[in-house]
Amino acid sequence: MGDCVRVGVLVGFRLLTVGVLLGATSAVLMQATAEAAPRQADKATAPAKARKTARGHVESTVLRAVVSNFADDTLSLVDVTAGTITGTVTGIDGPAWLAASSDGQTMFVAAYNGDRVYKVNAATRAKSYVSVGTTPGIIALTPDGATLYVANFTSNNVSVVNTATMTVTTTITAGTNPTGIAVTPDGSKVYVANGGDNTVKVIATATNTVTGTIAVGNNPLGVAVTPDGAKVLVSNRGGGSLTIIDAAAGTVSATVPIGAQPYGVAVSPSGTTAYIACAMAGSVSVVNLTTNTAGTPIAVGSMPVGISMTPDGSKLAVTNAMSGTVSIVDTGTATQTSTVPVGSQPMYVTAAFVEDQSLAVATSTLADATVGTAYSATPAATGGVGPFTWDVSTGSLPNGLTLNPTTGEISGTPTTAAAASFTVRVTDSNGTTATKAYTLTTNATPPPPPPPPPAPSTPSLAVTVAPLPAATVGVPYTATLAATGGTGPYTWAVTGGTLPAGLTLNAATGVISGTPSATGAPQVTFKVTDTAQASASATRAVTVHAALAIAPAAADAVTGTPFSATLAATGGTGPYTWSVSAGTLPAGLTLDAATGAISGTATSAGTTTVTVRVTDAGGRTGERTLTFVVRVPAPAGVTATGKVSSVDAAWSVASDPAVTGYTAYANPGPATCSTDKRTDTACVLGAVAGETYTVTVVAHSATGDSVVSTASAPATAVAPAPLSTPPATPLTLTTDRGPITSVAPAQTLTFIGSGFASHSTVIVSIYSTPKALAVVTTDELGDFRVPVTIPAGLAEGEHTLLAQGTAPDGTARALAVEVTTGTAALAVTGADTMTLTALGLLLITAGSLLTNAGRNPNNERRHAHAAER
Repeated sequence: MGDCVRVGVLVGFRLLTVGVLLGATSAVLMQATAEAAPRQADKATAPAKARKTARGHVESTVLRAVVSNFADDTLSLVDVTAGTITGTVTGIDGPAWLAASSDGQTMFVAAYNGDRVYKVNAATRAKSYVSVGTTPGIIALTPDGATLYVANFTSNNVSVVNTATMTVTTTITAGTNPTGIAVTPDGSKVYVANGGDNTVKVIATATNTVTGTIAVGNNPLGVAVTPDGAKVLVSNRGGGSLTIIDAAAGTVSATVPIGAQPYGVAVSPSGTTAYIACAMAGSVSVVNLTTNTAGTPIAVGSMPVGISMTPDGSKLAVTNAMSGTVSIVDTGTATQTSTVPVGSQPMYVTAAFVEDQSLAVATSTLADATVGTAYSATPAATGGVGPFTWDVSTGSLPNGLTLNPTTGEISGTPTTAAAASFTVRVTDSNGTTATKAYTLTTNATPPPPPPPPPAPSTPSLAVTVAPLPAATVGVPYTATLAATGGTGPYTWAVTGGTLPAGLTLNAATGVISGTPSATGAPQVTFKVTDTAQASASATRAVTVHAALAIAPAAADAVTGTPFSATLAATGGTGPYTWSVSAGTLPAGLTLDAATGAISGTATSAGTTTVTVRVTDAGGRTGERTLTFVVRVPAPAGVTATGKVSSVDAAWSVASDPAVTGYTAYANPGPATCSTDKRTDTACVLGAVAGETYTVTVVAHSATGDSVVSTASAPATAVAPAPLSTPPATPLTLTTDRGPITSVAPAQTLTFIGSGFASHSTVIVSIYSTPKALAVVTTDELGDFRVPVTIPAGLAEGEHTLLAQGTAPDGTARALAVEVTTGTAALAVTGADTMTLTALGLLLITAGSLLTNAGRNPNNERRHAHAAER
């Protein structure tokens, strides 16, 4: 910190928070090519260095700089070659680090005291700014010049600025006291050196987020990236070293000791050599980036801090803060070749040496002049270093014309018709000259033109358009008005009435166009005017008819059944003519062209789309696509017969051979049954005992279903007949506990059965003397699960548990399981057969109630579906 204080005192700068930014003056050395005449006043008047090319042309090399003056809030524009100030930009609060666009026409400067970044036009001095973080010191521009990254020393962050709009697009949290910043050559990453925590942060420009942190030496300051982007170089001011970072790995690959207090870093175009300005050593350290070793330093001025290399790598520009100079170093000989005095305490520099174009007179020929007519022509110069002076080196200008020596303008009023040959010479500020030989012809004053011939007589102007064609609502319309006589071109206007809504008149062409939105027939007066302002008018009706529409859009027919439907048209003027414009009507049906009636007897089922066209008396047409659904006939003669836990459904065989089968629906549902042949006309519906049903049937075909048949007469399902003894059956009744062989009085088990008609009644009883224990309705698969409680007074012995109902084919079905309770002989389990019969009748009612109570919403929907069909 002692060295920082000493440096701050020596250069007279304001010492900043950690002594990194020394309050300072920054310089940007930019290219200076020969500029256009309006900017000559900004150029230095002293001659620049000159050299001859192999072609014998004289060319100039100029080094231009911009210096930021921290104390007086200004920027000084300096012609370094001539050693003169060429301009000043004021009103920047504490200017610090600068950056310049690739063409040198735009400068960016960090205003340390104003917490801003300024954008300055190098030609006009116009400036704008954007507010950033606290005490911005260092800035870096992306290769495309679109984005500026600003290191804010006190607020510990980086502002990202859109240079086109001069707005902050985002702010990135960096390390402590960011003091150095650099953008990779491909613009993909930004490296930020943080003097307060001895780190380098890596920022991805695609997302503007920190993607890595790399520990470096003590008090890092300068940052540079090799041209191939492979290495990042960081000068460690407190450690007197150069840290070399492998950019791909994001790790430190080497640390090279160099001179005392290194500041700025520059890299050769080949990326093999680094140059570091070492403030306290008064020299530039040279580091071989292949071997990572330091070579012999190059002596420069007092306290070098800023450094930059020309694009070709042949020279270095080094700012000497104590000397107030810029050292020019030849990298080939590693020696200081010249010292250029600049402003007080220069700190940083960006340099570019540019070869100016050869001086030449670019204007190849001069326009002819005319006696007695004012004349002006200005030859233009390219290349060289302005300001320029002009003269006539050989020959003479035409009488009455003179050459302006400052601007080169040839002007005046010629007095003599002749051809004059002369040579114009231009001289630039270096004394370089260029010439151009001209021949300027002065013509005699031409005689006045003969009077124009009399205009031929023109016929009278008239509107000749016939009655306008009618328009239709919603249909694009166009009609063109016509006129004869007069002198074109014509101009058209509506002077009476109003065009229908949606239509407009083109005044230049007379075209009426648009899409009308409402019917009507207004009388409209059209006026045509020719170029002689003659006019004529005519009144025409502009009729808009309603759009033709066709109804209906769909129709259903049944094979073998006479069909008739009449299409209707609206919006046109009758009589109408009907036709099929696309597709074909179903076989057996025809369209009457005069009435629009579609009639006949369809012969085959299926869905057909057909486009029908109607034409009205005025020739207007309308179309609509109709959908015809031809169905097979609905089954006839449907009957329903109540059976045990089922209903037998039957119907007549369909006459249409296209029928492939049927589905019968119980109402209420959801029970259904189906057949898969036209001749199979019966099936069994599972049913709840005691429930009354009707049955409807739908026929199926490959092209679709029939409509639902007429419902049958009602039929009531009956309960399974009680048996005095259990029947012999190989089918086993099981439980949720698997097969059982014994039960206990008052025990509750869930019995499980399958193979019954869907949605049918099943009775679970216990024998020897039968006793009904449960009534249940099967699900859509014919399965059931029902909890059963063994009677509390069940005697010891052998018993049979029996589930009794109807199979899907309507036959009786029973499941049984043999169980024992205790060790006694066969026990009596209930009342006699007469009692069981009476109980069965009660169970019918109970089963119906249980079924209704147990219906789930899905079953209700099936009922509703069946009812609809």
